[in-house]
Amino acid sequence: MSDPEILVAPAMTRLAEQSAAPALPDPAAIWLRAQWLERRAVEQRALLPIAIAHQVAGIAASVALPGLAVWYWPAIQPFTELHWLLPLGVGVTLLAAAAVVFTAMPRDLPPESGGRP
Repeated sequence: MSDPEILVAPAMTRLAEQSAAPALPDPAAIWLRAQWLERRAVEQRALLPIAIAHQVAGIAASVALPGLAVWYWPAIQPFTELHWLLPLGVGVTLLAAAAVVFTAMPRDLPPESGGRP
């Protein structure tokens, strides 16, 4: 019969390898990650009022522009009779809308907030 130590030793070695604690990450990396996350949270808290104001302004414009069009319809109606201006009016309107969108895009905000870098 064989010695019990010879039978048990390989199994114990495998068990020790399996149950060994994983290596801990570098403390400097953990600290840098924590600093980055803290800075990001501060930026998000600071930009929250701006984001809310941006959404409120978009909603207000979406409601106000059709309302103004209805309110001023008697003044607008004579311009609708110029049929040859209609295609030009649509093109100019689309061009003006594109100019407003590209002009209103935030340029100095971080990429996480939706602005350009």
